[in-house]
Amino acid sequence: MFVRFQGLRRNDGSATRLGVFQLAFELRDRFDLPDYALAQLQIHLGWLRLHLKSPEILDEDEHHRAICWFDSRAAKPIAHVRGLKAVLDDWGYPIEMVKTRDPGIIIYRDGWQVVAKPRRSRPAGRHPAIGVQWKRGKSDSNAEAGARSCRQDSGSGSWP
Repeated sequence: MFVRFQGLRRNDGSATRLGVFQLAFELRDRFDLPDYALAQLQIHLGWLRLHLKSPEILDEDEHHRAICWFDSRAAKPIAHVRGLKAVLDDWGYPIEMVKTRDPGIIIYRDGWQVVAKPRRSRPAGRHPAIGVQWKRGKSDSNAEAGARSCRQDSGSGSWP
């Protein structure tokens, strides 16, 4: 199972919704954010910056539709994302968690996350990251097998 934390606002030029990190960076950069809220954001973003790799594949033009998902067993990073969610919710950036067994065509995988391109057609509805109710369908056995065999990767990545 894979989980994604996303806002209600759409990504420019895409049908997907903005992810929790994009919204956290936006909130962090607001001039009216009080010190205590900024400190909470920095605690969680700092931990994630140190321990969660930012996949370089996201910088490639051909993968502009790619969406990041956590493996549902990634307890530590998900706990910090829930911390981000709490701050974002308090400041008017509602965040929802969506789940799927099939995140799409997986183009990157590490021990905590996958990057996947949504499939162009889905038999039971649109992709859950697009914000339309998703009916559970067949799971991607390759994704599940890969998630089971992932190694934990705590690379440094590139964070704003």
